[in-house]
Amino acid sequence: MRIKLLLSGSSLIAALLFGLLAQSVAQEVPPVRSLPMPEARLNGGPELAQGNVWMSWSTDHRLGYVQGWMDGGYWAYFDACTEARLAAPTVRNLQEKCMEHIPSSHLTPEEYSAKVTEFYSKYPQDRALPIRRLLGKFLEPGMTADGVHKWLDELIESVRHSEAK
Repeated sequence: MRIKLLLSGSSLIAALLFGLLAQSVAQEVPPVRSLPMPEARLNGGPELAQGNVWMSWSTDHRLGYVQGWMDGGYWAYFDACTEARLAAPTVRNLQEKCMEHIPSSHLTPEEYSAKVTEFYSKYPQDRALPIRRLLGKFLEPGMTADGVHKWLDELIESVRHSEAK
């Protein structure tokens, strides 16, 4: 009985150690990679990468950001179309024609928020990608977290290739 108890105890310890090791490996986050876009430059270190900031926010804070981004995008476009009409008063229906080109949202704010969280969770090395750029990519119909990551890989490769020339 004592031998079985010792074996069970050592098996339990081994299982606990394995569990702790697996947990620490699962929590390892690769370093944030440098992205070839000026707004992705990190001032102050990787902890200030927008993806890391996003991941530190509550669900409500994330949702508020997305709703503000969506609202701000609409009104910025509306204001630009109004200014175009004022700048070119002889062009008929300019403001209406301009407003037809407002990028449309295909998802709810909750769905955009979930996609941003999925991307930064699945690709922590890409957390330097600014939130607004990520949301802009998700405006493209059918865009996924994997698609954004692939786009970044291709962008980085094309910059490397052009710098090598």
